Formats: sequence, structure tokens, C-alpha cells
Amino acid sequence: MMVPTEVEITEVRPVQQNTGDKSLQFAAWAGDEEIVEKSLTDGSRADSPKTREYTPLHLVAWNGHSKVAVKLLEKNIAWMNAQVPDGNTPVHFACMNGDIPLITALLAAGADPGVENDAGGCSINWAAEGGSPDVLKTLHVLNS
Repeated sequence: MMVPTEVEITEVRPVQQNTGDKSLQFAAWAGDEEIVEKSLTDGSRADSPKTREYTPLHLVAWNGHSKVAVKLLEKNIAWMNAQVPDGNTPVHFACMNGDIPLITALLAAGADPGVENDAGGCSINWAAEGGSPDVLKTLHVLNS
């Protein structure tokens, strides 16, 4: 496989997400607990005022930052069933990554593992795609 050595930028578009303070977004993406805490203390929102946009909880779930996700959930301000443009929720991402502690925390906080994305897949489908029987078992036990 040939790896490109140069990248040509043909178009630059502004970010279309309006999910609050960008420092919180970046800190969530990076899993930086300290900046997440400071951003929340300073009044940043961890939920999204619009539908179908990435929240900080999506970003931490995507990147496997369970401790930061739990911090957002403890503040009771994370929008746990929010869907991104393709319909996925933080639970979808946590299942794909096999993040059992995060899945457990999300479900305990009231996240719905049955929410379907635009392709008709729910968390169980993502867990199966991720190849983790432990995640499937956790979903079954916690959802029973």
C-alpha cells in the first residue's frame, strides 16, 4: 500500500457543531479530566442545544475516556441519549470500543441501549461488531 507524502487541501469548511465551549469539546476528545472539570466549573454545557450533534459524552465514549465520561455523568448534565448525524449515541460508541465500565455507567445513568441509529443498529449490534462477548453479556445482564 502506498502512503501519500503530501495532502492537498481542496476545501476548508467551518465546524457546524454548536455544542458549547470548544475547550470542553477538545478536553473531552483528549480525555483531559482537569480541563473538563475546569470547563464545567466555568459554566460550559455538556449537553447539546440542538439535536444530532456530538456532545462531550460522545467524544469521550468514542475515544474510551471512561473517567471523563463518569465525571460528566456525575454532574448529571450529560445528554446520554443524544444522537450524532448518523444516529449513534454514546452507548453505541462505548459498545464498539468494548468499554464495559462506561457501558455500565451509561446504563446506570439511564441511557437507552435500544436506540437505533440511521442504519437500524442498536448498541447490541455495535457490541457484536466490536467482537466482545463480554460487552454483549454486560448489555444482557444490565438490560434485563
